[in-house]
Amino acid sequence: MEVTSALQDPLILFLLAILGIMYFWKLFNAPSRSRLPLPPGPKKYPIIGSLLEMPSSEEWVKFAEWSKEYNSDIIHLQVAGTSIVIVNSAETAHELFDKRSTIYSSRPRLVMINELMGWEWAVAHMPEGDDWKQHRRLFQQNLSPSSIPNFQPQVIKLSRRLLLSLLDNPDGFIDHVRHFVGAVLMELSHGIQTRGQDDPYINVVEQALQGLIQAIVSGRFLVETFPIMKYIPEWMPGAKFQRLAKEWRELATRVVMDPFKKVKQDIGMCDASTTTLTVGSL
Repeated sequence: MEVTSALQDPLILFLLAILGIMYFWKLFNAPSRSRLPLPPGPKKYPIIGSLLEMPSSEEWVKFAEWSKEYNSDIIHLQVAGTSIVIVNSAETAHELFDKRSTIYSSRPRLVMINELMGWEWAVAHMPEGDDWKQHRRLFQQNLSPSSIPNFQPQVIKLSRRLLLSLLDNPDGFIDHVRHFVGAVLMELSHGIQTRGQDDPYINVVEQALQGLIQAIVSGRFLVETFPIMKYIPEWMPGAKFQRLAKEWRELATRVVMDPFKKVKQDIGMCDASTTTLTVGSL
């Protein structure tokens, strides 16, 4: 695990010592309002908090166990000075994020994902602001329920392809559905018709999402707690996260640029063919 190996590095231990000083300074200088009761959760140790309790995989299973153990839909953890609130029911999520969206609709700073891996263009990772509002407005205009009939021909065509694939190979259900979802997104967003199960556009999205899934786990990368670590060169000891971020950033960039380049190429070909037809008709 990235955190375990990082904790063995002298540089990381030095940073943890700095964190400890900051932790105790904040503890003894915090105003009384910050000491209000927090939701229940795993035991918090000095400095590292609940870091050792954080699961490294299938975290949703552990979160559900905590919800039953502490008899609460809201669980609180503190990982190396970062507070994490886990919401474990749809009812509570609706109450907090829909009814009280003006309070809870923004996003925290995501150093690893946005600043190092380059996912800042994704609406789900944007903090509330003008950019987020503009993107949300575009989504509402083009992906609202009233817009669905406009996509019906493409969805029907791809649904038939999915059914044929299931008839031909029922055991490949997961792969067929995966490709169907990717094919729908590519055709509706860029007009790109994907090819078979080994489509390059779908494959690069899946590779990029694998990195995103790893990075989004709270507490996995200490750069989220120490944002200044993002300036550490990738060749330094303990900077494996920089090398991973570089690799994943290339994939995140390709997710956006590969389809865009394809669309530009197709438009150029259309312009060229139109020009040829016009000249030939003179």
